[in-house]
This record gives sequence, structure tokens and C-alpha cells, in this order.
Amino acid sequence: IKSISATLKKIQTEQNYSLRIRLERQDELGLLAEEINELIEFIATENFHKAKQQRLLQQKAEQDALTKVWNKERIEQYLRDALERPYAEQTELAVLFVDVDDFKAFNSSYGHAVGDQVLLFITSLLARETGGAVGRIGGDEFLVIIEASEKIQALDGCLTQIETIASHQFVHRGTGQCLPIFFCIGAVRIHFTDDGPMQLTVEELVQLADTAMYQV
Repeated sequence: IKSISATLKKIQTEQNYSLRIRLERQDELGLLAEEINELIEFIATENFHKAKQQRLLQQKAEQDALTKVWNKERIEQYLRDALERPYAEQTELAVLFVDVDDFKAFNSSYGHAVGDQVLLFITSLLARETGGAVGRIGGDEFLVIIEASEKIQALDGCLTQIETIASHQFVHRGTGQCLPIFFCIGAVRIHFTDDGPMQLTVEELVQLADTAMYQV
């Protein structure tokens, strides 16, 4: 009885549902211990499925339904968190505002299904080439947050590479035809210092990147 009680208390204290009561008897207490172990196994399984369901719900709440990258709220929260990190943890950051050129006309010419393919292609391309966090903030608008120093230092070449790939490597799945995709990218680099907290808000920083995109 003391062994059963001790194991149950340990499970409660540590929230460790991998613990089990040692089965050393064949009498009523042994049967009770076995039934308790089965109950613990049931609880552990239920907790696992609940945790998995919660993660899926959280993921859905943060994801864009089509492209599976982050949605507007999540990417802006990521940027907000990045701006609030201690300066010792980072020295610079880049924000990209990406807008596909004439996307409505593209949809009209090739259909929305092909337009969806384009958006999936672009999000994959942005994530792969920049190594940053990608979020869809509008129908054909994306925000990219880059924190890797080597990617920021080579940003101009990275953007040129993205434009080259987009204009030559998108293939229409139905016909095999190569369709060029063009877009404008506005980039803002942030250099962190020890002078004080970042003065720009997330909204102001996104607006700067948006303005840079229109200048492009």
C-alpha cells in the first residue's frame, strides 16, 4: 500500500505519467496495482492526445490556411518579440515586404488554382532563399523576418536570386509551361545598438518596408 501511495504521489508531484507501480504480488493488492497502472496508461494517452490537439489548434490559429506559413497576426508578433529581445542576443535584423505584381490579372488569365500554386511557390522560395520567418499578410503580400547575420550581409544578392528564380522556374503543373512571376520587395535593415530600446514600433517598421516596396 505504501508503494502504491508513494508512486501516485510522485506522479502527482512530477506530472510524470510514465511512472508505474511495481507488480510484485498476485493477490488483491497486486490486482489493484495492475488496474491503477492501466488507469495511469489511459490518463497518459488522453493527455498526449489533448496536448497534440491543442498544438494543432494553436498551429491553425497561427497559420495561413493556403500557404501554411504564419498569418499576419503571428508574423507581426514574431517581429515584436524580435524587437524586444536583449541587444546582446542580436546585432541586426532585416524586414522584407513582398508584393506580387499584377496578381489579380494573373488569376484572371490562368485561374485561381494556378494562382494558389504561385502563392505556394513564392512562400517556399522566400523561406528557402532567405532562411527567415515568412508570413502572409494579405492576398498577395508577404512579410519576411531575417535574423541570420550572413543572410543579411548578402541580402542584395539574395533578393536578386529570388527574383531570378521566380521569373524562370515556376512551372504550371497542368501544362508544364514555365510562367514568369514578378514581384517587388521592399527591404529594411535594423542595426541594434546599446543606446536604448528600439524606438520603432512593429507597425512603423512594416510601414517602412511597405514604402520601400512601393519605391521599388
